Amino acid sequence: MRLPISLSLLFASFLFPVHAADKYDLVVYGGTAGGVMTAVAGAREGLSVVLLEPRDHVGGMVTGGLSWSDIGKEEVIGGLALEFAWRVGNKYKMRHYMPRGPRVWAFEPKVAEAVMREMLHEAGVKVLFRHRLKENGGVIKDGARVVRIVMENGAAFEGKIFADCTYEGDLMAQAGISYTWGREGVDEYGESLAGVRERTPYHQFIVNIRPYDENGRLLPLVSDQPKGKPGSADRKVQAYNFRVIISDDPDNQVPFPKPPDYDPWRYELLARVIEARTKKLGRPPVMNEVMIVSRIPNHKGMSTTTVRSPRITSGPVGTTRTPPTPGGKRSGGTTCVTFRASSTSSPTIRACPSPCRTRSTSGGWPRTSSPTRTTGPTSSTSARRGG
Repeated sequence: MRLPISLSLLFASFLFPVHAADKYDLVVYGGTAGGVMTAVAGAREGLSVVLLEPRDHVGGMVTGGLSWSDIGKEEVIGGLALEFAWRVGNKYKMRHYMPRGPRVWAFEPKVAEAVMREMLHEAGVKVLFRHRLKENGGVIKDGARVVRIVMENGAAFEGKIFADCTYEGDLMAQAGISYTWGREGVDEYGESLAGVRERTPYHQFIVNIRPYDENGRLLPLVSDQPKGKPGSADRKVQAYNFRVIISDDPDNQVPFPKPPDYDPWRYELLARVIEARTKKLGRPPVMNEVMIVSRIPNHKGMSTTTVRSPRITSGPVGTTRTPPTPGGKRSGGTTCVTFRASSTSSPTIRACPSPCRTRSTSGGWPRTSSPTRTTGPTSSTSARRGG
């Protein structure tokens, strides 16, 4: 027996809850720095704007630990990026010291996020956290045009314009938009520095490391795949690099935790790097010879992979996992935490002599860097270092 259409829809509504879609001129998915500025720019032009963020923070890498900006030539920076730097400077009351404008390019994550939240609020952008795109069926199209997106929590949004401002591009992929990844070769656009690099001044080890264990097997995270011909293209993704905010103020420190799944063998490469550096220098390396710590305000620093040890806080260089990964679910979130644990405990300590160990543990998670009651990694990683 066939049921009337209206009755069929009624039954379907019980099985699959239908949410009325909220309608906006501009729907921005992803609260990265680019997503924030896209939303602010649209709202300032008079559009109704909603910003959908899968997690709990806005600002992406800019508020998630990438707190020392590589600005290049400052005079070419303008627009919302410059406004952001001015607002950050005002938070630190730098106007008294910088009469031409309180531009600050090194800042605490909590200050950067506070500025972005203020910009969103002032522009009238509606911000919704914990709104992640459905992994399947999250994008509804009418022909070639996206008309609605649906979240995992059932919320739906219609818009005249949709902007995918995530790092992963899940909305873009579900919409069927073509994309590419990896490195173009030198010949594709005539760029002399494109493609696989044979050697750079910064991203190779400066000491020789044996990559095998005593049984002739490769160490963890070391690949036996050919690196490719210099200048050639590849289909690999840059390493994801963790930027860790630490503090040298004992009253503002939380000890680095030891992860429950910590395996010191995963960091054997690090141990060998430090041993080789000690032998070459004739002394234990100091912290900035193993990893870089860039000063930011209030007794804090941003630690990152040093040019001398490209593996320290990065995930595998040149990983071959094809983006985008469904639902934005990524691995590698304990890399920097386990590195910290390896420098303070376990057999890896053999390679971190006392002076180096003291220097590398003189910091700790700051209690006051995140705008929420959280210590440790809270936001996005930085896809910065590639082989």
